[in-house]
Amino acid sequence: MSTDETDEAGATDAVTTHPADVFAPVAEETRVEILRAFADEQRRIGEAFADADQASAEDLIPGFTFTELFERVDVEDSGRFNYHLDKLTGQYVTKLDEETYAPTWAGVEVAGAVLAGGYGDHEIERTEIDRSCPSCGSGLAVQYDDGYLIVSCTESDDPVLLAGVPAGVFEGRSLADAVDVAAAHQRRLQEAVTDGYCPLCYGDVTASLAPSTTEGVVSDAAYQFRGVCDRCGNVFLGGLASLLFRHPAVVGFYHDHGEDPRDAYTDAFDPVGEGDEITTVVSESPPQVVVEFELDDETLAVTVDEDATVVDTERRPT
Repeated sequence: MSTDETDEAGATDAVTTHPADVFAPVAEETRVEILRAFADEQRRIGEAFADADQASAEDLIPGFTFTELFERVDVEDSGRFNYHLDKLTGQYVTKLDEETYAPTWAGVEVAGAVLAGGYGDHEIERTEIDRSCPSCGSGLAVQYDDGYLIVSCTESDDPVLLAGVPAGVFEGRSLADAVDVAAAHQRRLQEAVTDGYCPLCYGDVTASLAPSTTEGVVSDAAYQFRGVCDRCGNVFLGGLASLLFRHPAVVGFYHDHGEDPRDAYTDAFDPVGEGDEITTVVSESPPQVVVEFELDDETLAVTVDEDATVVDTERRPT
């Protein structure tokens, strides 16, 4: 099956480009600088758009003529510059017309990763921050190495948050603020996973209930949400609240009580998304749990099955 063919169910085949062919075009300094030039122009456009009343779609695209792009990259020989631009064109750079070059989405992502510090070395030794452990109330410490930010309890050393983030998350921020951003990023990843797709490779995710016995995960609940990508194999763990807080029944329940569930389950140092809900195990084989949310004088009971699917909801007086 070729990349543009579909099976009987309408699913397209996976991308077949060899990884070496994907990254080879950007494995050169001049080519990275070309992509950075587009990123710098995008930033200029963003700043201008913030002060503009309106703009067309064309105004938001960072496009350059050959001469304009050549002048923005530190290369003296136009022939050499043309050679490197040609290597990027098609996969990372496209031509909007006969004269204008613009980045493809892949080009935007590579430039963004460079600006975010995703391909640089950065390390932060274990440092205490002004935050409390959600499990025991002790202090928290943060460290960063190999692209992973780890927030752990100063008393037990148990990790409270593990997040893969680029080094750019620390630029212009305190450690505590950087951790808030990393935690928010993790929540966005969890939302993608609960929507059924992998935020890393965009493959399908198989969801299930899993016992909360994973080593190093701070959680008092018996079960947690687990998503496993069918393509890349990455495993995503989260509290059941992180799975349920966008469910219509939960959103409606909170709305009726004048509250927003997102406010209840966005604690930066609560990786499993636990709030004041009560989880009751109904069955262990297969696993099924009931999560109860209490507000004012009313309770919402949400039943979740082994596939991490909501199978029943019930509202009743507390």
